[in-house]
Amino acid sequence: MWNRVVKFGVVMSGFLCASFFQCIWVAKDKYERLVKNHKTMMHEWTHLKQELDMMVLYAALITILAATGVCSWWWMCGIVFSYLVQYGISWFLQVLLPPYDKAYKDIPMEKEARYSSAHPDYIYTRWPFMWIIFLFIRVNNDGYIVDKDGNVKE
Repeated sequence: MWNRVVKFGVVMSGFLCASFFQCIWVAKDKYERLVKNHKTMMHEWTHLKQELDMMVLYAALITILAATGVCSWWWMCGIVFSYLVQYGISWFLQVLLPPYDKAYKDIPMEKEARYSSAHPDYIYTRWPFMWIIFLFIRVNNDGYIVDKDGNVKE
């Protein structure tokens, strides 16, 4: 897992790290905090798994479309952006639904990542595209599944 952590000199105000392009990006001065914070690593590692899911789905879709002549093989270059596009679409749809101030927290990918933070073994037992299930499940800030009244379910 640590071979995908990239230290860089850019200051990320308010963030410990971010994951995209199959790497976890962390500012050099915050690297030691990340090493000690297992919950954050599980959260970001879940995002990397989600990104891989979307890259495989996008590659399969473009392969089918390009083979049938619907689009060019050059569309395969967009594979690295597929997760960011899907993440952005999910966020935009959540902005349209109330409560508007919780759009980021209500994205299914963020719900799954918060859940994995609270359940360290989840990342090893996760199936591909598990974030889809989190469209229908509520997860609190601590990563536990809750009912509509906010009571933790076991």
